[in-house]
Parts: sequence; structure tokens; C-alpha cells
Amino acid sequence: MNRRKSTEQRPVNIYEIHAGSWKKPEDHERPFYSYRELADLLIPYLTENHYNFAELMPLHEYPCDESWGYQATGFFSPTSRYGTPDDLRYFIDRCHEENIGVILDFVPVHFAVNDYGFLKYDGTALYEYPHSDIGINEWGSCNFMHSRGEVRSFLQSSAYYWLKEFHFDGLRVDAVSNLIYWQGDKERGENPSAIRFIQTMNAGLKKRCPEGILIAEDSTVYPGVTAKVAEGGLGFDYKWDLGWMNDTLSYMQTAPAERRKQHDKYMLS
Repeated sequence: MNRRKSTEQRPVNIYEIHAGSWKKPEDHERPFYSYRELADLLIPYLTENHYNFAELMPLHEYPCDESWGYQATGFFSPTSRYGTPDDLRYFIDRCHEENIGVILDFVPVHFAVNDYGFLKYDGTALYEYPHSDIGINEWGSCNFMHSRGEVRSFLQSSAYYWLKEFHFDGLRVDAVSNLIYWQGDKERGENPSAIRFIQTMNAGLKKRCPEGILIAEDSTVYPGVTAKVAEGGLGFDYKWDLGWMNDTLSYMQTAPAERRKQHDKYMLS
């Protein structure tokens, strides 16, 4: 925790994983390794391959085992699939002992439609929009209504909770384009309430956890994503470019003899 406060710049090499499918128990009697077992298995792999950050896909409790966790129901609940909250703390502490930072995918855009979650929480559209044309997104889940102060406060508190209580070193905020634009569609215009939510959340997190890393998953050309909030930006430190990642995977999946035809996917204009 003290080392990450250093002002010395260092390269960032991030390994993104889904804790439930990175490896499966060999005995086949359990569906997942625990947080503690992952510490023993994953950390040697990270150090051997010179990664200094692990990025975990969402750990907020979610309904479906087959999911990557992006449709959550428990925004203050580490999924029990891999153990207890203290087991998660153990995993992060072990990573820190090896000078490996841990980043969490954070999903403040939408939530799962399961009736034991936030859907019509008090019998009305409390967390979500009352109109399906903006309330239901392309993934079939409910969009948070960021114009409501209590919804913004809930999500901001959740973000701070993961950094403070578990010592995550940063958050990778998912689907930022769906916050900037209505339904992620530039043609529908900007969503000013959601943009203010991002700015307020990021400014608050930087005040409380100044050494924490904030990453936007955003493939748009929206200006100022990594500019400071005080300068009119969104306040992120980095931009996680989904388009470039997909191009990279596509290139690597191409037969070596054919890759010379796809070098443009690696060339940045």
C-alpha cells in the first residue's frame, strides 16, 4: 500500500482474467478455485511473465455462473463463488506482497433483471428508468437512472467501498460510452446526468484515494476522457480501448502466413 504511493513512474503491464474460468480445479468436484487458491496459482504466473497488475472481471455478486459478472445484483458483495470477503482480502494482500497491483472491473451502467435484485425495488422503477426505450439496453439489462441523486450516491459509495475495504489499486469502469451517450449511441446525444455522475465519482475517488488508478473502457472519440474534472474532463487516468483489443485478438488468431495482410490492425494512425 505504501509502495503504490510512490511518485516514480513505472510501466503498466496488465493481465485481465475471469477468476472463475482462468483455470478449473483438476478434481472436477468443484466448479471454481477459491480466492486463496488463485493466489497460489495466479501470482507465480504473473511474476514469471512480468505482469505487474492483475485486472479481475467484475466480482460484484451476480446470478449466473456462466456469466463474466457484468450483470450484477450485489454492488457491495464480493461473489461467494470463490470464498469470503476475507479470502478476497487475502488474495489482494498476497498480490501486493509480490508488488502486483489489482484492478477491479466496475459496472456502474446497468444491473441484472432478476427480481431479487434492483428491478422495481420498491414496486416502482426506483433504480432504473421507467421507460423501456432508455431503461433496457442492448444486453437486456436495466440501465441505472443517473439523474437521481440517491442512485449516484449508491454507485459512488460502491466504487469507494472496493478501493477502501479491499485495497484494490484501481477500477476499470465498464461501458463508459453508454454513460456518455444515451444507450451508447452518439446519434441519440449526450446524457448530461450520467456525465456529471462520472465526473463527481472520479473527483471524489481521487480525493479519497489519490493513488488509485481509474480506467475508462471507452472506444469513442469523446474529448477529455483522461482530462482532469477541474478542466472539464471526465477525470480518468487511462483509456481502455476495446476496439484495439479486438483487433489484436483477431490478428493473433489469424494463421501466421496470413498476418502480413493484416498488419494495419497493429498500425496506429
